[in-house]
Amino acid sequence: MKTFLTSNILFWAVLCTAQNLIPNFSFEDTSKTGWGYSLPNQWRLAGGLNTQPEYYNEFHDQYWTVPQSLFGYQYPQKGSKYIGIEIYYLFKLIKANRNYIQCDLNQILITDSIYCFRIHVNLPDSMQYASRNQLGIYLSNNRVSSTSNFHLPYSPQIIVSQSSYITETKKWAVYNHTYKAAGGEKVLTMGNFNDTTAIDTLYVGGSKSEDSYYGTYYFIDNLYLGSCATLPLSYDGNLVSVQLDSALCYTSPVDVTINYTNTGEEWLDFTQDTLRITTTVKRNGFVVQTINQEVSSNSYNPIPTEALFGGSTAKIPIQGLDFTTLGANYELSVTATFNRDEVSSNNQWDTTIVPNHAVGSVAISADTICKGESVNLYSNNSNGSTQWQYSSNQTIWDNITAGDSANHIPSANPMYYRLSVCNSLFSDTLKVIQNIPPKLKDTVMLFCQNTTQTIVPQFAEKLSVLNWYNSATATNPFFQGFEYSFKVTNNQVYYLETEINDCVAEERSKIEVHVNHCVLIIPNIFTPNGDGVNDTWELGNTKGLPIEVTLFNAWGMEVAQWKNSPSWYGNNVASGVYFYIIKHDGETYKGTLSLLR
Repeated sequence: MKTFLTSNILFWAVLCTAQNLIPNFSFEDTSKTGWGYSLPNQWRLAGGLNTQPEYYNEFHDQYWTVPQSLFGYQYPQKGSKYIGIEIYYLFKLIKANRNYIQCDLNQILITDSIYCFRIHVNLPDSMQYASRNQLGIYLSNNRVSSTSNFHLPYSPQIIVSQSSYITETKKWAVYNHTYKAAGGEKVLTMGNFNDTTAIDTLYVGGSKSEDSYYGTYYFIDNLYLGSCATLPLSYDGNLVSVQLDSALCYTSPVDVTINYTNTGEEWLDFTQDTLRITTTVKRNGFVVQTINQEVSSNSYNPIPTEALFGGSTAKIPIQGLDFTTLGANYELSVTATFNRDEVSSNNQWDTTIVPNHAVGSVAISADTICKGESVNLYSNNSNGSTQWQYSSNQTIWDNITAGDSANHIPSANPMYYRLSVCNSLFSDTLKVIQNIPPKLKDTVMLFCQNTTQTIVPQFAEKLSVLNWYNSATATNPFFQGFEYSFKVTNNQVYYLETEINDCVAEERSKIEVHVNHCVLIIPNIFTPNGDGVNDTWELGNTKGLPIEVTLFNAWGMEVAQWKNSPSWYGNNVASGVYFYIIKHDGETYKGTLSLLR
């Protein structure tokens, strides 16, 4: 039993100290007579005929030399050699060729273990097309191959560049991935496992003639597969950033997260090289807070037990930042450096300005509205949590909605509005008046039939318009004005609607006109002297019925007689007292009339 435990401990110790599991990872181990269609030691073909990758080295003297070759000019990323892989090749729509290359790993992968994979890729200068989602890495328990020059029918676990085209022609582009092992994988195969229908290319320049090379081809160098924690350290940390939400109020100390991104090719192991972070808070230009912390573990990395590989980001919390003085301008500065970093240019920093939490200008769509209409409220504030409020007395305030704009229907007259920022800062108060036209008092009027009358409604407020309707449901008024004249013929009901500045009363008032069967009206004096006053003897309430009038002087002599006219002008009659006899509507009226000139 002791022997068994000792053996297992030794096995794990060897595994943990292992480095690159890919043999001859930069294609250096080979004879000095290698030529373009030779293969580096420990690498073999996985495809059939005409699928041979090119082997670029300093010993070849024609097509596959380094750095100048048939396809382009490029120095190796590491050492003195690299290979070239045809991702696919179509010539006049001939069936696609592609290259595959394969090796046995130095160790079998362990179930559920996390491994880091890195590859360097370069697009040769002469290539017209770049690809994405094509170059794949397939890890298998056994060797795979095909006698076809078409694709291998396997699904690679790693796609080198799934979303971006690999277009780098000057430098070597580096791609980093992680892989969780299923267990037992011991063979790595590299190439394009997609069929022709899945080809995805980007034209990058060059000839497009019918005889031109239509396909993608890449230089490959310096592969790595192994534990993420065993790689050499790099000081290529970059892109320290922190985001603060300017809409928040920060009325109490807050925690933020800085994003520390590794933009280098190597992995960053904070257990071997401590990261020091200094956070400085300035309020209105003066330092009010400094927080120092050290990161000496990988617990903030995407894989908490592994180093920070290239292109990934560690999210590191900073606690207790104080931005609680509302109305102040804050500046947050973050500096991140390595404990053993000797290259000062790699000292990374980031500065974030926390905007001033202040109330901006406010505006309202209208300060005078009709009852039932809504008002739109606006603000140019973009800093701090904002909330529109309303009040009927400017003492008790209620919230409407959160945000810089709001819509509200006033329930009181007047209504007051203000913008609250962080529930501590407030804008000027806006006042809204509702125009509420009154309903006039309902009245009943009694008039004699066949008389001309004028109705002048009484109201206390200043109205803009008074609408007259013949029914309670009529939509168009038959008259607009503040007095209405008409001849009384029969009973009538008028409906009146008030307006103030285009605001209409909610309810119409009612005037009922009742016709009275009135007695004949006979004036006893008139003055036909031409002064325009009382020049006519006018009989009233004749109702349009036949009338007969006879006048006599004091000696009983008839001086005038007429029919069917209620008016007499006193023509050719001297001043004096006269007697009349009037017959109308079955009645006879007798009396005296004084005529004065």
